[in-house]
Parts: sequence; C-alpha cells; structure tokens
Amino acid sequence: MDSRTARFYFVVAILLISFAIIAVGCGPQPQPQSSGSAESSALSGQALIDAAKKEGKLNWYTMIQRDTAEEMARRFKETYGIDVEIVRETSAKVLQKFELEAKSGQVNADVMMASDLDAVIGFQEAGYLAPSQSPNGMRQATPQFRDEDGHWYTFYNLVYLMAYNSKLVPDAEAPKSWKDLADPQYKDKLVIAGLFPSGAPFVVLVEWYKLFGEDWLSAVAANNPMLVEGHAQMNTVVSAGERAIMAENAIHLIREAEEAGVKPVWPTEGPMLFPVAVTKAKGAPHPAAADLFIDWVLSPEIQSWFTENYPSASAFPDIPLLYDIPPINKAIVPDLGYVNSNRDKVWDIWKTKMNLK
Repeated sequence: MDSRTARFYFVVAILLISFAIIAVGCGPQPQPQSSGSAESSALSGQALIDAAKKEGKLNWYTMIQRDTAEEMARRFKETYGIDVEIVRETSAKVLQKFELEAKSGQVNADVMMASDLDAVIGFQEAGYLAPSQSPNGMRQATPQFRDEDGHWYTFYNLVYLMAYNSKLVPDAEAPKSWKDLADPQYKDKLVIAGLFPSGAPFVVLVEWYKLFGEDWLSAVAANNPMLVEGHAQMNTVVSAGERAIMAENAIHLIREAEEAGVKPVWPTEGPMLFPVAVTKAKGAPHPAAADLFIDWVLSPEIQSWFTENYPSASAFPDIPLLYDIPPINKAIVPDLGYVNSNRDKVWDIWKTKMNLK
C-alpha cells in the first residue's frame, strides 16, 4: 500500500469514529429516575388502575381486626385482581415496623393504617410518607381528618366512651359524664389504660387534663384505679368483674363484652374521636397499587360497608352513623397540638399521683 492510499484510509477511519461519537451524543440520553410514588400520584382513573394491575400486588400494614382486613383484601382483589399481603399487628407494632423499614431504606410496606395520628404526623415530618392524591379523600375536611397535601387521610374514627359491668353497678349509679369519674363513689371500681405516655389512652388522659384540670386528675387518682397496658385488658378486667367501670374504651371493643353484661355510657360532654390514618410509604414497592387502594378504601361504597360492619365513625358527612354514635360535631376530637405541648407535663403529674416510675 503506497503512502497516499494509507493516508486515505486513515482519514476515513477518523471520520467514521467522529460520526460514531456524534451519533452517540445525539441519541437518547439517560433520564433521571423519578420515584415510583411521584409517578403513580400523577396517574388517575383508568391509567392508575392499569398501572396498579401491572404491579399486581399490595403490601398492607394495618391494626384493624384480621377478619375485617381479610374481607377488605378479598373485595379489593375481586374488584381489581390485585393480591393484598396483610401484615396485621397492634397499632404500636405496625408503627414500629414501618419506622424501622423507613430508617433502613428497606421499605416493604405500600400502605399503612395506624390509630396514633400523632406518630403518623411525626413520620410525615421525618419524610417517611409519600403523598397520595385521592379524589375520594379530598372530600374530607382539613385539618382534623386529612393532610392537605395527601400524606394521610382518615380511614375511620375510633369512638371512645365509658362502659360498666351492669352486674356490678346498677344502671342508675353508672357514671354519666367523663367528669363523674372523679366521684368518690367510684373508688376501687375504675380501670384505666394509663401505664405509658403514648397511644390513644394517653391522648385521652391529656384531653381529660385539658377539660377538667389537675385537681380532677388528683381526684381520679384518689379513686385508686387499676392501671393496665391497653384496651383489650380493660375488657377482660371488667368482663371478669375485677373492676366495674372502664374509664374509656373504643365502642367496637365494648360491644365485644356485651355478653358479659358490659354496657356503654355516652358521656354528656361527648365521646372522643381518634382518626385511624391511612398513608402511603415513601419508596413503596407498589406505588400505583397503594394509590388505588387508598382511594378505594375512602370511596363511599367501602366507607358505608365498613361503618355497617365495624362500629366506628366515618370522617365523611354523607356516611350514616350507626350503633348510637352521635354526630361528629357532638364529639370531642383531641387537639394534637395541645397534646404535644403538654405531653411531658401531664405525664409528670399522672405518674406522680399514681406512684409510677
């Protein structure tokens, strides 16, 4: 090959390499990966349904009763063909598991339900929750029952009131109001879930303090209430006749004890409502299914079915209230801002009066 020919091939080779580099540079560029949560929240209607079906699964962490959760999972699959994996624990354990996953970055939960709204809002502030734009959820009022950006909605409200064992306390002598719990006639008759500064029982305690003050708490402590860890234990204690009066408990648990002679008392001040929040995990493995499920549980159809089968109060004004539950505007919705501001103060007062460590 002569020098002229060699130079020709060299120039051709250089040109081919240059064209290849230009072609690569002008081709499709890698796009930043947006999170699944952000993508799915932008979907709605049939597009959301199609995306959720493509994912084909939902991981649901919840504290509602297992038989109710299983029926909901069955209905959701029947409607959309999506399998639901249920992780059912107490609200405290659900929150603990969810938090551990969020901190480790190994998120398995898609949707979480929990009855400690204070903790849920803490998770929101920590960045553990993703917004879910639910058209059904947006019908709820703010700020009591939903986050305006869609980080959480109220699936239902737990309804707290008093109860008594009618075999031990005549109807005429049962307390009629929260304030009555301080009456000396109830000495050695009360049971209270008051061992820990957390959860719904402690929020009730702080609300009592807000309503009636420290002297009232002193009078309740003077009645020597039995203290237990939670509401299921209260049911057991009063049903067995170890104590006669539950200072507070949820209506669905009280109804479970009716066969033992336990009767509810609707306090004259109004029952207390505790929102059970439904949320989507940030980094959820099935974000579209999570959005679809959240909107589905907040639909009028499921809200009506749930309140008919599970004594509770819907956060939607168009859903009828059953089981003698009064209108929401006649109930007490604890102020979580007040609870957070007075948490340490009230716990110090209570543990001192009850000789708790």
